[in-house]
Amino acid sequence: MCFFKKKEKKNNDQGVVKKNKPDVVVIREPAKNACGGTTETLDRNAPKNIESHNIVYFSVESALGRSVNKDGSVNQPDFSFVSAFATPSDNGTFIFYESNERFGRQRKRNGSWAFVKDNMSGKLDALVRECDLVKNNGHNSATHGLPDNFGGSVLIEYDSGETISFSNNQSPIIDCSTGIKIDKLFREMMGSKQVKLPPVDSLRQILFEEDRGDDGYTRACLTINDDGTATNRKEAKYSDPTVFQSEKPVDAETVAAIKENINKTGIFAWPVLTDSSYSFTRDQVITFKFDGADDITVTNSKRAPADLHNGFFNIVLEMTTKH
Repeated sequence: MCFFKKKEKKNNDQGVVKKNKPDVVVIREPAKNACGGTTETLDRNAPKNIESHNIVYFSVESALGRSVNKDGSVNQPDFSFVSAFATPSDNGTFIFYESNERFGRQRKRNGSWAFVKDNMSGKLDALVRECDLVKNNGHNSATHGLPDNFGGSVLIEYDSGETISFSNNQSPIIDCSTGIKIDKLFREMMGSKQVKLPPVDSLRQILFEEDRGDDGYTRACLTINDDGTATNRKEAKYSDPTVFQSEKPVDAETVAAIKENINKTGIFAWPVLTDSSYSFTRDQVITFKFDGADDITVTNSKRAPADLHNGFFNIVLEMTTKH
């Protein structure tokens, strides 16, 4: 049996309050109507000293260039790109990490995620201070028309509201030594003791609800059968009073693909992720129901790593469009 509960609005449980009002100045920008060119800005209020030590969001992605040591030798790791993401909390730390020889469209995606028991905020903060990542805070440069991002971006948020943010899409934003330290720490963290999540084979129902306000709603319920197939029941209402209902079978291959998507993107661990600062015009909620485990509820407002964020969309696509 499928059922839905009225979703209650919740405040961000991190309680983050922005401390510094941005004061952004344009250092350079292309001429009006010019093709290409570089826009470079600096937030003069971006702090150069972070008082808090409690990181709630960590994202560093960058290509790595070569560096020359004092003796003239070249320092170059066996990877030229890192993508490191972590959301620490008292309920565990969600981690995504990838290092690669290539970047941009030539990148071979081989990143992996982990949900570890420990709050890794302290280790991340120590890394930030050791590598002095705050030194370029507030500086952003975007060269328009580049086919790939040849640099990267940093966004680190603290529970105090203090933020470290800088980017450059033309050249690496961290040096090789920082990339090596990130690689070492994230490999160490991902090897920590994991939070036990419900096995995907214990999943029995997936409920989806989208609230469009005056424009209606969409509700769908995917019930998994013992033979690996499923039944998808859907109800939708738009701006007029008509309510559309449907019930369709879902083959075992599609159910297996949904389960693979869940495992690949770690969506059962998403409740620990922070909420996006962007406002969503449509509230979407997915609830997973299991045999022998508590329900897990995930919203579309969660900030997942770029390589994983389609996990939510892929499930919604199967339940509301394909079936």
